[in-house]
Parts: sequence; structure tokens; C-alpha cells
Amino acid sequence: MAILLFIVITVSALSLMVYALRRHQLTEVELNADRNIPLPLLKSDHHSNFKLDEDKTSLPPRAQQQVQESPIHISWQDKVSKLKKAGELALAYTVCQQAFPLWSAYTKASVLLRTEIKGLLKSHQGVATELGALYHLAAVAELLHDKIHSEQNLSKKQMKQLDLSALDELDMPYIKLGYKFLRLLKPTDVNLMIKQWGEPKHHCQPRQLHEKFWDDLLTSAAKP
Repeated sequence: MAILLFIVITVSALSLMVYALRRHQLTEVELNADRNIPLPLLKSDHHSNFKLDEDKTSLPPRAQQQVQESPIHISWQDKVSKLKKAGELALAYTVCQQAFPLWSAYTKASVLLRTEIKGLLKSHQGVATELGALYHLAAVAELLHDKIHSEQNLSKKQMKQLDLSALDELDMPYIKLGYKFLRLLKPTDVNLMIKQWGEPKHHCQPRQLHEKFWDDLLTSAAKP
């Protein structure tokens, strides 16, 4: 009788162990299945910004048009910097010309000309043309943005209405105008100019040299 009872207890214990192991295996399978299910997309503005360009068809027609037509605004200064880094000095200079008669545009244009001159000197080439362009640029910039007689300067609106071609054709002789009043010129520029053209006979402001031209310009700008 004792042996039979022992056998029954042993079989029951084994059955419980088998059942427990089976439940454990099923639980592991379920957990692994849950782990392999991909997580839902996070609902955040940051994520939607990245998806905007990938799937424009999900947007309303008007929104799609705005996405396609809205340009990335880059300032002319940034354009000049990028073109200069790429070695496209001529194109960068053209961008500066489009921003004339801003003082900052003349400043950046002078930097480009200076860079061109340095490259030519390094390769032992002549710089007379580029040096002349730099000098004329500095003289025109000073004519428009004279700090000594700043009370007579044109307003921004009047500046925008200027005929810049007339300024391009204006004669700026180094021998009469000199370099002392031209703020855009650097000492290295002046040294090159003296080496190229000698010392000037006079130093004066562009508005003194072209007094009538400036007076006419003021009169014309004052007209409604």
C-alpha cells in the first residue's frame, strides 16, 4: 500500500513539473513575439518635419504647392561667401554688384578684388587692371558714403534710385585724388599702387574732385 502511494505522489509531482515547464515555454514564446512587434511612430512635431519632404502627397494641394515653391532665403552676403570659398570670384563679384550701392557690398567687392590681386602676384602676373578696378571701387564708395560730410549723404531710398552706370563711368584719377581719404583701401593696397603708379600729387575727397557731379546728384535725388 505504501509503495502504491509513493508511485501516485511521484507521478503527480512529475506531472506538475511538466505542466510548469510547458507554461514557462509558452510564456517565453509570447514575450518574444511581443518584443518583435515594431514600436508605433512617435507623434511629435520634430518627426513630422522630417516626413514632410518624403511624402508630400499626404498634404492638401495648397500645402504641397507652398512646400514646393517656398525658397530657402539666403542673403547675398552668404552667397558671396560660398562662391568665394568655391573659388568663383567673378560670380561672387557679380552678386556684390547686385547689392551696390550698399557700403557693405563695396567692402565685400574690395575683398574679392584683393584676393584676385594676391593670386595674380603669387603667379607673377600683372595686376594693373585689377588694381585700377579696386581703386575706382574705393573712390565711388567714398563718394556715396562720405563720413566727413555725412549730413549731405543720400537716404537709402535715394541710393536705390541711383543710376549706377553714371558712377561706373565717372573718372577717378589717382594722380589727383590720391589715397588718403579712401577708407576701403588697405596699407598693402596703397603700397602696390605707389609701386605701380608712384606717389599722387594731391589727396582729396571724391566729392571735392567731383563737386558739380555730386551737387547735381543731390538735386536730382531731392526731386519728388
